[in-house]
Amino acid sequence: MQMFDISQITLKELDYTVPVSLTITEDGFITALVGYFDVIFDGPNMNPVTFSTGPLSTPTHWKQTVFLIDPEIPVKKDDILTGTLTCMKNRKSPRTLVVRLSIADRFASYIIE
Repeated sequence: MQMFDISQITLKELDYTVPVSLTITEDGFITALVGYFDVIFDGPNMNPVTFSTGPLSTPTHWKQTVFLIDPEIPVKKDDILTGTLTCMKNRKSPRTLVVRLSIADRFASYIIE
């Protein structure tokens, strides 16, 4: 998870890499991961405003992002998959993001528009 204070953040800090750790709850195959975000606007002298794009929250127009994994990853209950997720501004199109996912022995790159 990555958190930002938008009143303090710099452009450089918007490019980041975070560790990923997933504990598997049942045997099966991982074919995709889903990304979403939560927003909290709270400051002095204001009522907080919050919303989530998570799958268990009230739907918004933002929705979620699906990161397909090919080939799928076979998993067993109690396995722990580790890796990294990198998010950065796309240098070719600054209104889009490049997301790189490394998990188990898989590596993928995605463009988020």
